[in-house]
Order: sequence, then structure tokens, then C-alpha cells
Amino acid sequence: MTTERLIERLLRGVLPETAYGRVRRLARRFSTWNDGHGHVYGLDRAIGWHENRRPSRMGQGGLGWAVDGQMPDLSFVVGTSEQGVLLWSAGSLTQLVACRGAYGITRDHDGIWYAFHKTGLQGRIVRFRIKDARVSEVGTVVWGLSRGVHQVDLVGGALLVADTYHNSIVEYRQPGTLRNRFWTSFDRRSFPSGELTQARASTNYGHFNSLFASGGRIHVLAHNETMKTGRGSELYVLSDNLQVLERRPVGGSNCHNYYVDDRYELVCRSVEGTVADHGVDVFRPGTFTRGLSVASDYLLIGGSDVEPDRERREQTDGYVYVTDPAFNLVATLTIHRAQVQEIRRVDRPDFGLSDERRT
Repeated sequence: MTTERLIERLLRGVLPETAYGRVRRLARRFSTWNDGHGHVYGLDRAIGWHENRRPSRMGQGGLGWAVDGQMPDLSFVVGTSEQGVLLWSAGSLTQLVACRGAYGITRDHDGIWYAFHKTGLQGRIVRFRIKDARVSEVGTVVWGLSRGVHQVDLVGGALLVADTYHNSIVEYRQPGTLRNRFWTSFDRRSFPSGELTQARASTNYGHFNSLFASGGRIHVLAHNETMKTGRGSELYVLSDNLQVLERRPVGGSNCHNYYVDDRYELVCRSVEGTVADHGVDVFRPGTFTRGLSVASDYLLIGGSDVEPDRERREQTDGYVYVTDPAFNLVATLTIHRAQVQEIRRVDRPDFGLSDERRT
């Protein structure tokens, strides 16, 4: 039995329902104050895990958005902080999944999409299909995850999860068979810079946020919370058994996204507001760059207005910049009151997905 489940049983067995509710509310407030501490002791998961089995709210509706330039005929999904998972298709923006904190999004070869989103103190990964600007076959894959999960991706058919707040990479094999699994049912887990001893205040906290596999190696980007720690972002190169082979700086601050092929080596230098290719800034929108899609015709780059105060970020706008392969701006989609966290192409292969990568 896991520590989280043991604590949950003890609390439910010892405390009256009213007292249990008070403890749960206190833990929620504590986690809201600093969600980097509550999860270390398993308390917030233990007393709230049962809520995570509720189906995700699915919705469709108009959203505030605007386009500058000539938007090409393409479609893509966007994971956002406040508006859930969005679909741009046929010249319009639609909400596919109504939730808070949508981040990692990936797709398997059968057209099943996987997306992470927050559920209060925790988070879950859901699966669905997209057809005619709607979702179907919706279900929960894994629940009880940390609310700090960032990117997810399929590598050789296995689902890899950047469990950012826990400083780890988690692997779930055969994700197409998983239904309502508790997060600890993973097959493998790796701590590229070691386990944490003081939550996110630990000196080895990497804030691992991005995954991309290529050439038999798994590339993991460590944001390193540069603005807090002064440590520049780094790239960890892992073997297929999740062991660290290499670690090197990428020359940016609070970076997100990594992509490499025979042409590009791309990193979003988020604080600098740029995208770098082979260490040289090639696109400079001046917003917090995060989210990257690479296809044969266009690159899609995410950006968000910079707002240090987390409580006010829901008032800021996000952007999807559409560029040609030479990083010339073609069009910009502005999404009001939502930060852009992930972008994936729908209408053609997205090389930024490891199992769809360009060889």
C-alpha cells in the first residue's frame, strides 16, 4: 500500500466526516499557498484522491480570439492555463476540454489523444478522439498525479510524463489499455538530477518540463527556475532505460521545449522571449515563449504575456505564432485570458511528437 493510500485510510477511519472535511480544506489552503510542500508528505493527494475519478468536463463554445496576418488552412490543438484544450480548425477556435491547467498533449498512431490537466490539488491524464471539432471516447487514463505535471509524450508507444514538481520522469507502458489507474501504477520512474529532500526548495530541483526522443536518446529539458536560482536551463540526455548520459547548458533562462532533427535544434528561451536554433536566436516575439510544433510546412510557436503574479496570469493573453520553416512570421493567433502551454498539429504529422518525428 502506498503512503498516500495509507494516510487516506487512517484519516477516513479515525476522523469524523466533518473533521475530515476540515482537514481537507486546510490542506487545500496549504497547497494553494505553496503547492511545492503539501505533496511531499502525500497529504494533499491522500485526502483528495477520490475526487479525481470524476469525468472531465467536456465542452464546446466560442472564445475570445483574434488573428493578425493571413492564417494558413491548418488545424492544431492548444493547451492553455485557463481555457482548457482548444482546437483551431476551419478558421475558428473551439473549446474541446473545459478545464484549468491543460498542459502536455500527445497523440498515438490510432488517433487517440492524451492530455494532462489539473484537478485542484492534483492532476490527471485523459484520452479522447477529435472529430468534427468535438471530442469522443473520453476517459481518464491516470489520476492522482501532481498538479505540476508538464509535457507528456509517447516514446516507442510508452507514455512518458514529466512529473515536474517531483523532479522525475514517469513511464506508463501500453497506455491504450489503461483506465482510471492511480498514478503510482507506473512501470518505471527516473530522477535525472536526484530525488528531492526539501520539495522545490531543494538545490537539485530541475523543473523538468519538456520531453523529446530522437536517435535512441530521450532529451529532457530542465527549466532550473533560472529567475529564482540563477542557474541557466539545461538539457539532460537519457538512455532508453532512463539513465543520464549527458547534461549540458542550453544558453537560456526558464527554457521550455526541445526539438532536434537533421535541420533544427530548437529551444524556447522563455524569459528571453525567443526561440533559438543551434544556440542562436532566430525568432523574437518578445513574449514568454512556450509551446512548439514542427511540421513540414509551418512551425507553431507559443507565447504568453509575462505576468510574475500567478493570481493575475488568468487576465493575460496567449499567442500562437505561425512561421514558415525559415522562421518568417505568417500569422498570429491571440487567445484572450489564457496562457499558451502546449501546441500540437492535428491535420498532419507533428514532428515534435517523438513517435511522429522526422527521420
